[in-house]
Amino acid sequence: MDYGVRAVVAVVSLVVAWGAFVSPSVASAGKLGAAREQVSGSASSASGSGSSDTSWSSSDSSGASAGDAIGDAIGAAIAQAVAEHSERLGPSRVAAYPYQDGLAGYVVRNPDRSEQRPGKRWALRAEVEGAYLGDRVWRSAVGVEASVWRVTLRNDTGFYLEQPRRDALYLGSTNVMFALVMRRHAQWRLGGGVNYMVDGRVPGQGPREHALGVNGTTSLDLMPIRPLIVSARADVGTLHAAPTYALRWTAGAALRRFELYGGYELRGVGRVPLDGPVLGLRGWF
Repeated sequence: MDYGVRAVVAVVSLVVAWGAFVSPSVASAGKLGAAREQVSGSASSASGSGSSDTSWSSSDSSGASAGDAIGDAIGAAIAQAVAEHSERLGPSRVAAYPYQDGLAGYVVRNPDRSEQRPGKRWALRAEVEGAYLGDRVWRSAVGVEASVWRVTLRNDTGFYLEQPRRDALYLGSTNVMFALVMRRHAQWRLGGGVNYMVDGRVPGQGPREHALGVNGTTSLDLMPIRPLIVSARADVGTLHAAPTYALRWTAGAALRRFELYGGYELRGVGRVPLDGPVLGLRGWF
């Protein structure tokens, strides 16, 4: 028993020591500052451009090679899927929103005109969400998707605010995706695009740094039973010198054109985690 107490005390002491000696060095820059340093590739890489105190970083040679590999893999997968299933990639349609007028699911694949099922070749989604990530970091985000046939253009932007430093970053991506699978209750899409970081610091808080990178993405939407909507998404890419990843899953309830959802997101910029819960509202049009 005495040994157990001593072990607990030792562990607590180690935790306290870590908090006392390691955390201050991270806190000196803050979590968003650490992410900014990961992107730039150096803890002191704040280089201005003229008098604007602004620098823009695109992918370096290693990031470009990673981007080429991601792009080649995604392109090959889409080309193979289209070649193998071209005879089945018919004029798939979608409802105005999931479970519209008693429809089972969302996709209306080759609808029977006699049934007069709702269906259209284009779709639009828009969402807003927010969360507290811990470490005094807040996240709010907006996302928009526009689809025609099986091709989707998606942009999502997250605004990260760290208090009390009033440090801020915009992290987002723009992707083109292709729906490899469209079934009544499921959609699976694969694609790629561009990651971006926009510095949200106000003038006077230091040089503003922006960055670009490449991104590979895949998403899955399931509508198994009214009113449930389950969505998952995985991203991997680069942001200048830093590798990036994102993995998120949500479950929501469809209320006609709107979906109230919650879930969790794992996101990292280099070695800096920006994980947290997700709560949002999505509109289907």
